[in-house]
Amino acid sequence: MSHTFLDHIQTAWSRSKKPLAIVLSSGVVITVLLTASSYALASAYEDRIYPNVNVGGIEIGNLSKEEAFDQLEDAYRGLLDDDLTIIFKGERHTIALRTAGSTDPDLVYNLIDFNADRAMEEAFALNRSGGWLVDGTQILYAFVARQNVDPQMTLLSAELEEILQEQFEEYEVEGEFTDYEIEISGDDLVTTIVQGTEGVELDIAAVLMDVEGSMSTFDIPEQVLPLIVTHEVVSDEGAESLLGEVERIVLAAPYTLTHTSQAQRDYTWTISRIDIAEWLHPTLSGEDLATLSLDEDAITQLMEEIGALINIEPTDARFTVVDGRVTEFVGSLDGVTLNSEGTVEDLMAALGESESTLVVQTEVVPPEITTGSVNDLGVNEILGVGTSDFSGSPYNRIQNIQHGADKLNGLLIPPGETLSLVETLGPFTTADGYLPELVIKGDEIIPEIGGGLCQIGTTTFRAVMNAGLQVDERRNHSLVVSYYNDPSNGNPGTDATIYDPAPDFKFSNDTENYILLTTEVNLNDMQIYFTFWGTDDGREGYYTPPVVESWSGYGETQYVETPDLAPGVTRCQSPHSGATTSFTYYVDYEDGTQHEKVYSSTYRSLPRICLVGVDPDATAEGEEDSETTEELDVDDVEPETEE
Repeated sequence: MSHTFLDHIQTAWSRSKKPLAIVLSSGVVITVLLTASSYALASAYEDRIYPNVNVGGIEIGNLSKEEAFDQLEDAYRGLLDDDLTIIFKGERHTIALRTAGSTDPDLVYNLIDFNADRAMEEAFALNRSGGWLVDGTQILYAFVARQNVDPQMTLLSAELEEILQEQFEEYEVEGEFTDYEIEISGDDLVTTIVQGTEGVELDIAAVLMDVEGSMSTFDIPEQVLPLIVTHEVVSDEGAESLLGEVERIVLAAPYTLTHTSQAQRDYTWTISRIDIAEWLHPTLSGEDLATLSLDEDAITQLMEEIGALINIEPTDARFTVVDGRVTEFVGSLDGVTLNSEGTVEDLMAALGESESTLVVQTEVVPPEITTGSVNDLGVNEILGVGTSDFSGSPYNRIQNIQHGADKLNGLLIPPGETLSLVETLGPFTTADGYLPELVIKGDEIIPEIGGGLCQIGTTTFRAVMNAGLQVDERRNHSLVVSYYNDPSNGNPGTDATIYDPAPDFKFSNDTENYILLTTEVNLNDMQIYFTFWGTDDGREGYYTPPVVESWSGYGETQYVETPDLAPGVTRCQSPHSGATTSFTYYVDYEDGTQHEKVYSSTYRSLPRICLVGVDPDATAEGEEDSETTEELDVDDVEPETEE
């Protein structure tokens, strides 16, 4: 039988279809297996963190959120318990990472702040980009690749620097400039060179850098605190080589700085021959060559004097609320701030030019909210209210609460903007209007700014939740504080602490309209009320009453001897029981979806701490002083917590 060419082609095609069918069938099987595996893995890890995930070296893979939170909190507590070891001049010194206590519990803080809840949530979110198929594919990667979440700890650098400075400052040598003593008689100068001394100071910055670099691993190694030379001395020969320039600069004085304000008011500052003669110092340039500079303290003082007169804060457009509605506003205005650096540069360039007159450099500071932006914002109804009780607060604490509330009253928050209470309430200075509260630090009782501001943080937190807004950062206090017991049932757990620079309370306006914050401090019933106004988008925010899961005792009273009190005088602060609490924050949206967030809070116990006055010069025998005990204000306003 003969076969045509077409017959051969058909035979070849029929033979080739079998291996192709096998390949296609295998591909389908593999796809089905991968899909099934992806679905099974995604389902298995629906409520657990993916494998091979760690936070700062702490393995939390395969754990539930609650298990991961507990493990991270344990690691954080262990870090604080280990304290910080400083090696100085070959000797070891221990710095406590927890503060001992204070007359106002708002001021009890840790030198290292860590948000275990945020770190846990970031770890849980790894490789979850949506959909069980995608998640399942990503988890396969997680089984072979180790992933790390930075715990983003915050070191209270200023507080640690203060502690180190106080403990070792006796070893620092300030140093003195090589200087000139200049006698001026008409246009004649008699200049004498005064040899300076080398300065030495603690290199605290190096320690802070090392601590910040290592604390995220929950294990801080011993830190060596070095001494460094900070002030080198200009030789007599170097100072002498500048005498001609000194004479030229002094005799060219006076130097005049001028400014005309927005209100067309003229200001003038004059630097006389005597002034410039006192400010001139020989210093070393980067090439170790002698050059002239101006006294930093004198220049800083001059710039502060100028800035105090010409700096004007910008005015944001603000609302006035009458009978629950926004009816009028204040127009926005640009602000003005002194450009100190540029002004000093101009002054240095003018030295030696006879009777120079300089216009100080300024910069325009635009308002964050302009008049044009406040039109048709839809700020017309209450979104949520937060409240707290500050009954029994001492005078300074009440004034701090009132001042902080005033700074927040009338704030407009644009859609999508995040607000930080630490940034908004600062600066925390007496010049800004805040008053000090007494604090127990070590064996001293000293005043510190900030008592009562956590009342602001707590009230804002509750208002944010009742308005259904987005909470970005919140941390509970270290101690149970009765001021912050929740109004629903009197239990702790719905507080929010703030301390400059951390911890902070932050929230975002996640609506599509502007939000207005108004505040009221009622001194008659000692209640504080914060109200958010805006446009109702159908959401409802609320939280469950906090539940106390456990209490812990505070132990026996601790006594610390101090020469800062008169012999026999005792000053004490209240004890605080520890507690573990929790509550749930819900937001029900108009489309039927719900946001749910569980806030767990752990409060440490703090024993009663008493400072006992002693006479360091008294002999062991022969003198007896009458003993008196003085309770600090906190005992009057903070009753002991019942277990």
